[in-house]
Amino acid sequence: MNKPQPIDQPLSTTPPLSYKHPFWSAWQQVGKSAYSPDLTRITGTVTAGILLSQILYWFGPTKSGNTKLRVIKQDLFWLAKSREEWQAETGLSFKQIKSAQDRLVELGIIEVALHRFDGYTHNHIRINQDVLLDLLQGLPSPTPKKKSLHPYKGADFSSG
Repeated sequence: MNKPQPIDQPLSTTPPLSYKHPFWSAWQQVGKSAYSPDLTRITGTVTAGILLSQILYWFGPTKSGNTKLRVIKQDLFWLAKSREEWQAETGLSFKQIKSAQDRLVELGIIEVALHRFDGYTHNHIRINQDVLLDLLQGLPSPTPKKKSLHPYKGADFSSG
């Protein structure tokens, strides 16, 4: 078995997972560490946003800058998870996971392929960093929150 190359070096003609890709710096600038409403805006559904958040966690770099991924198929890194693992990590039902995954494929955010892993056939997932970057950059800039005026602020409710 060939030893995997570092994640930033091309393994084939398909773009590899690269933490030098502009998507990762854009994602860090937005300050994302877990679920973000931006993921719902990108995907159009809360469940797809939740699943994408978890996928990004697994594809994201460790503190030392290495990948968490260990599965290599077709000379590329893939994420292999069972439905039960996705359910435990996200709290979504099997039906919600399937629907969210279908939505992410439809948008071109992820690629899904069936491969054997750990003795079982699982969906293996790859993210499309270019599509994610385009979608992230297409989000409107956050607007500053206006100071909320509470209708009862300063009101005197004391009797007398």
